[in-house]
This record gives sequence, C-alpha cells and structure tokens, in this order.
Amino acid sequence: MEGTNDKEIIERIRNGDESAFEEIYEQLKLPLYKFCLRMISDEETALDIVHDVFLKFYERLNTIDQISSLSSLLFKIARNKCLNYLRDKKEKVKIEETEIISEDNLEQKIDLNENTKRLQRILNLLDEDYREILILREWNDLSYNEIAEITGLTVPAVKSKLFKARKKLVEIFKKYYGDEIK
Repeated sequence: MEGTNDKEIIERIRNGDESAFEEIYEQLKLPLYKFCLRMISDEETALDIVHDVFLKFYERLNTIDQISSLSSLLFKIARNKCLNYLRDKKEKVKIEETEIISEDNLEQKIDLNENTKRLQRILNLLDEDYREILILREWNDLSYNEIAEITGLTVPAVKSKLFKARKKLVEIFKKYYGDEIK
C-alpha cells in the first residue's frame, strides 16, 4: 500500500467507495493496534485509539493532498494519539511494581507469555521516544524512512535513537532479570 495505490484508495474513499475504506481498515487495524498496545499497555485504550485514528483519517480525508504512504500517515496519527494519552495519564510504571526475578527463578523454564510480560514491563520503563522507535522498527517492521516520516526525525537520528534504545533495553533487562536472556 504505497504511493499511487494510496492515492487511488484515498480517491475511491472520497468518491464513496466503502470497500476502499474497509480495505485499509482491515489491512492496518492490527499493526496499528499492536503499536498502540505496546506504547500504552492498555488493551481497551489501544483499541479506542485505533478507532480514533481511522475516524480522524476519515474526517480529514478531504484535506489530505500529498502523502508518501497511507500507512505512515495512519501510524503518525496513532503515534500522536498515544503520546497525548501518555502525557495526559502522566504515569510511569513504578520500579517497585516491576517484578524482580531471583536467581532461582532465572533457572526455571519461562513460557512465552511470561517473556511477553517481561518485555512489556521493560518497554514501559523506557523513555517514550525510545519505546516508540523500537516498536515501530521491531514490531511493526517499518523502514528507517517510514519511522523518520512518522516521528519527524531525520533517518540518521532514527538510526541513532534505535541504537540507543536497543542498548537501553538490554541494560534494563540485565538490571531486572540478570544476564540470561531466554
């Protein structure tokens, strides 16, 4: 869904083709939901944000002139809504609420669900901008150019922040879960 195809889809929606809107909704709702969920760690709110993203897109459809990528536009809207939610909430995960694993527990086999929970706890401890860059790149598999467009950063800045975010992620993991990565 890039370039000319995006412009055609937007034009189809403007002309009342509901199937065109359903097409982009079905194609992007899950990636947007996963992004929002990882950013804010609340399933219901993430779903609400995704619905708001598509509503805002639809409401402003006639003001969209030049876009390089429809998915980048929708991720940018989602990003802004997530950041607004986090600013409004003004809560960070407290370290005392984060489960600290003893050495005995590290030796036990950990299932995928526990690893997912650990990863989400660690992501929640990252600064918002690091968390955002990691999620866009690692979970949504967006290119550096797409991330730059969404965040308003340059491509070198995206690469630099991604490097620092990965480094910080490992530091936090080691702090709370030791050197062993399952």
